[in-house]
Amino acid sequence: MFSAGKSGKFSSSGRNSKPAAKLSFVFFIISAIALILFQGCNPEHSGDKKKNTSAPEQQKSEEPQWQRFRKNKEGAGCGEFVIPEKVKTTWKFRTYHNVQSSAAIDAHGCIYFGSGDHNFYCLNPDGTLKWKFRAKNRIMSSPVLLQEGRVCFGDDEGFLYCLDKDGKKIWEKKTGLEAYSSPVEDNSGNIYHACIDGILFCSDKDGREKWLFRTGSAIYSSPCVDEERKSVFITSRDKYLYCISTDGKLKWKFATGNEIFSSPCVDSSGRIYFGSDDNYLYCVDSQGKEVWKFKTGGLVGTSASILADNSIVFGSDDGYVWCVDSKGSFRWKFRTEGEIYSSPAADKNGNVVICGQDGYIYGINNKGNLLWKIKTGDKIFSSPAIGANSVIYAGSEDYYLYCIEKDKSEK
Repeated sequence: MFSAGKSGKFSSSGRNSKPAAKLSFVFFIISAIALILFQGCNPEHSGDKKKNTSAPEQQKSEEPQWQRFRKNKEGAGCGEFVIPEKVKTTWKFRTYHNVQSSAAIDAHGCIYFGSGDHNFYCLNPDGTLKWKFRAKNRIMSSPVLLQEGRVCFGDDEGFLYCLDKDGKKIWEKKTGLEAYSSPVEDNSGNIYHACIDGILFCSDKDGREKWLFRTGSAIYSSPCVDEERKSVFITSRDKYLYCISTDGKLKWKFATGNEIFSSPCVDSSGRIYFGSDDNYLYCVDSQGKEVWKFKTGGLVGTSASILADNSIVFGSDDGYVWCVDSKGSFRWKFRTEGEIYSSPAADKNGNVVICGQDGYIYGINNKGNLLWKIKTGDKIFSSPAIGANSVIYAGSEDYYLYCIEKDKSEK
């Protein structure tokens, strides 16, 4: 193999060996320098480094702006943005039936909601249709944006659907009767959802049932989750608030004086807030003991928002939006022109958006004074959602989803 050396062409006398060695050494140095320069200037290599260092920021940016009905899994209904003092309707999107489903907003500002026309819609931030999915029946349930870019919702046929980010069905499952309740996801990817035959289900991320819990009557409310205490809360028309462990066991239940349609929410201390058709808003501690209750002039079927200062805002059939402090004492009330079935959305400063049966979307400041109101074409059952740049979305019985933004002429 090394015949050249043996033949003496590069003889052992060494006459040609030193120049060759020098040339080899120079060639090696030049090659090494070229390789270093190439790697330093290679865009793909540089991009890999940049991608790795920016991954945490990218992960953070993928969090939904408004994940579900009542904003998050705790159901607090309070966002990080500020409601404008002056607004206008930027656009409205027409479906083919009423819109009672409340919107969810992903990290990129796309809007997800259902309609009575059996379609589930995804809109671009400018109000144009991105895609739609045809369900088996009308959709009154509000969606939840799941991990891995998926979205989940129920329909009036009792089916629960899971779609990917492009609107393609990943799975569907038959649960029970109509699903007015909106699902919620915990940190482990478990999905809690209910239907009006009184059953709360827990399914894994692939739609496989893990457990079910049966209440004493129909469920119209949506569950919320307390991760710290491993608890799920749901209300029922049997007059009870239920606290269920995340493995499906009853921890306790709390009785009120009438049926309950209001969805519960839970704060960081484990206190739960919800309304009842006995005209009261209740505050119950993590052990199921009453802390306080506040009486209104009508049924309290809406859900409450927990403000940054731990005040509570909610609506009532008496036509008022009520605000009480963390001890249940009256702070303020605001009069609308009809009953209220919509639940409020609050910003970080305690300002509130809520919709009424009078067809208006109201902006109310943290003192209980009107900021603005936008008229729609019919009653409103859906609850507003607040996205980045203080964009507000709400559906109406007039078949439209409305987009309300800050009026740029505002000084």
